[in-house]
Amino acid sequence: MPEATPVHEAERLQGDLARAGITPYAWVINQSLLASGTADPLLCQRGTYEVPFVRRVADELAVRCALIPWLAEAPVGKTGLEQLVQ
Repeated sequence: MPEATPVHEAERLQGDLARAGITPYAWVINQSLLASGTADPLLCQRGTYEVPFVRRVADELAVRCALIPWLAEAPVGKTGLEQLVQ
C-alpha cells in the first residue's frame, strides 16, 4: 500500500533479503487511490498523499514497480490477473 508504514516495512524486508543474497524482482503497490481514477474530491485528496510513497518506491527502492488501483473486488485467479493488465 502507498502509505508510510507498509512502505517502511517492505523496505526493511528488502534489506533483510539483501543480507541473505536475495533481490526482489519487483515491488507491487496495491490499493492505490491515486491510480484508481476516482473523481471524488476527498478520495482524490487522499490519493495525493500517496505520491511521495509511490515515488520513493519507484525512484529509490525498486528496479521494477507495479501500481495497482484500489478495486472494489480483489482480482482472483488467472482471470482476475489478466483483467489487471488489460
